[in-house]
Amino acid sequence: MFPSERDVFLREYADGGYSLAGFLLTYFILSIPFILFSSVVFSLLMVYAIGLKPTLYAVGVFTYCVYCFVLVGECVGVAFCAIFMHIGLSVNVMSVIISVFSKFFLSNDF
Repeated sequence: MFPSERDVFLREYADGGYSLAGFLLTYFILSIPFILFSSVVFSLLMVYAIGLKPTLYAVGVFTYCVYCFVLVGECVGVAFCAIFMHIGLSVNVMSVIISVFSKFFLSNDF
């Protein structure tokens, strides 16, 4: 959804409609409830699918971890879509960079 919103922002920004900080703040404030809802639904399904204890604490911690992963993924996706105007190129560059970083930081060769 960000690329279409980005195009609208660029037109409005050129006309002096609103600032970059206002756009990003509004975008993330509006996306947080959707990310939270999807994290809760995913967590409830996965808790029972993988056999975790269905206690409130376990589900809460798992939901928080899923929420953090999805929020970081959204932020990384927004950053790369802001850098590259073509969606396919941004996805490819993002996947390469994440793969390289995961290889360097998750290896036991340090």
